[in-house]
This record gives sequence, structure tokens and C-alpha cells, in this order.
Amino acid sequence: MSAPRGTWGSIARFRFAPPHRAGGRWRVVRAEYIPQLAEQGARVRVRNLARTGGHGRARKKIAKAVLSRGAAADGLRSGR
Repeated sequence: MSAPRGTWGSIARFRFAPPHRAGGRWRVVRAEYIPQLAEQGARVRVRNLARTGGHGRARKKIAKAVLSRGAAADGLRSGR
């Protein structure tokens, strides 16, 4: 099967926790990326590839690119 046509990419999603005391720093408690495909046509259609049953090859290539700099070791995961 051929790869889906369009622009492959990802969307970042973060969950933050408030500081333990006033003036402290907010903390990232969850970091996710959502693989996506933007299909060009009469209108642009954006597909959330994490929620589709197919496009495994595209999801793997996106994951390889997103995680290529070691972010998985810091907790970055694929979201839905």
C-alpha cells in the first residue's frame, strides 16, 4: 500500500502542573505528540493519524522524526 499523500507532521500537547509555592515554576507533567496528515484538495482536511486504524507507515516515520533527538527518554509519547 502506498503512503498517504499530503503533509505529514505532528501537533504538540502538554499538561502542566502549578508551582508548589507562589512564584515557583510550572512543571510539565505530560508531553505528547499527535501524528497528523493534512490532505490538500478542494479544502484542507487534517487527519489525526493516532486515531485511525491505518497509515502505520506514516505514523512510524513521524514517530522516528519526532523522537530522533532523544525526547522519548524525557517522557515524550504519542498521544491520541
